[in-house]
Amino acid sequence: MNITVLTPDKEIFHGTVESVKVPGVSGEFQVLKNHAPIVSALGKETLQL
Repeated sequence: MNITVLTPDKEIFHGTVESVKVPGVSGEFQVLKNHAPIVSALGKETLQL
């Protein structure tokens, strides 16, 4: 799947991944193939692509 990770200033990643675990502000969550599109605020932890 293709993902784009944005900050208020710039795009920090755009590419193809199998899945992504992200540190949401309310806890970590994972996005898998065929997941519904999502827009979410992220925490400051490192993304695991």
